[in-house]
Amino acid sequence: MHRSYLCDMWDPYLSGIGKHMPRASVVFDRFHIIKQMNKAIEKVRWAEQKENKELKKTGFIWLKNPRNLTETQAEQLTELKKLDLKTARAYQIKLALS
Repeated sequence: MHRSYLCDMWDPYLSGIGKHMPRASVVFDRFHIIKQMNKAIEKVRWAEQKENKELKKTGFIWLKNPRNLTETQAEQLTELKKLDLKTARAYQIKLALS
């Protein structure tokens, strides 16, 4: 019988499932996927802000749900997305996964 298991991304869980249930499918939950994407966005933003000062102090804009942005934050995000930023591309990937 083939089963799917919803779990987080902790290595011991994954190795245990692989070892004891080799035919099982693992499905990652949305929370942990978005958490990993947020970490990736922050990593990209930190690297990119060294050369692009406009990214300083914008961390919350990239991490917040777009529906929860203030009007000022939404306007700032719109302006930032006009620039050719790796951070903006990472953000678009996150939105596509949401």
